[in-house]
Amino acid sequence: NNRQIWGAGVRMSPAVANKMTMAVSWWDFRVHRFTRLPSATTDPYLGNKHIGAELDVDLIWTHSENVALAAGWATFQPGGLVYEGEKQAVATGVIGGRGVNPATLTYFDVRVRF
Repeated sequence: NNRQIWGAGVRMSPAVANKMTMAVSWWDFRVHRFTRLPSATTDPYLGNKHIGAELDVDLIWTHSENVALAAGWATFQPGGLVYEGEKQAVATGVIGGRGVNPATLTYFDVRVRF
């Protein structure tokens, strides 16, 4: 709990390729409230509640009722909470300042139903 997740997406099958399904979705991740140790006097995240946002693109070719081919691409872009957390970890010596980069995923799979 303590997270707010919002999402929206569109899924469609074009008329020219009725076995193809295309989908695009977007997700936004935030924390609802910060929980600090009683000894903490400052907010280490400087008020940033945005964890990050994700964009997904999927293509699915349904060959038959039992066989489908799917491919997709997704990216997660870190938000202010992640950047501020990384800055604090570097400042306190917890990590050596590797930086915060977006995460990207691509996939291809075959779906067989028995």
